[in-house]
Amino acid sequence: MKKFFSILLILAFIFNIVYTQPALAATDLSKTTYFPDGSYIVTTLSINETSARSTTKSASKTDTAYSTSGSKLYSFTVTATFEINSGSSVKCTSASYSKSIYDSTWSFVSASTSRNNSSTSKASATSKGTFKNSAGKSNSLSPTVSCDKNGNIS
Repeated sequence: MKKFFSILLILAFIFNIVYTQPALAATDLSKTTYFPDGSYIVTTLSINETSARSTTKSASKTDTAYSTSGSKLYSFTVTATFEINSGSSVKCTSASYSKSIYDSTWSFVSASTSRNNSSTSKASATSKGTFKNSAGKSNSLSPTVSCDKNGNIS
């Protein structure tokens, strides 16, 4: 009887592995860059997993600026979609940007977005956003998201 339950448990485990589809997931990774004046930027990479076998991946990278006191000022995001061809090439098929302002002393000035498909082994999307505060100080954020031919996003 004990043997029967052990075999049944093993079969249930194997069935679960073989027939269960991976869940859709988002992966977030972040890093912080500090400046001498005490201000800093938090860069967050968000990878949207569509399916384990998908040839399309999308990801976004957000730079968020903080004041010396730790207050969130503004953020700028680049979002890209990549087509991966069986580990032999990759292409950035779309790129866009979005912005948010959290401190009313800052305003949005301009933005640009570009895609780089010059290499078959890596593609990327870059956006540059410029912000200006009420004192006339101007700052830019330039997040870049990349994908290699194996689907690795950075």
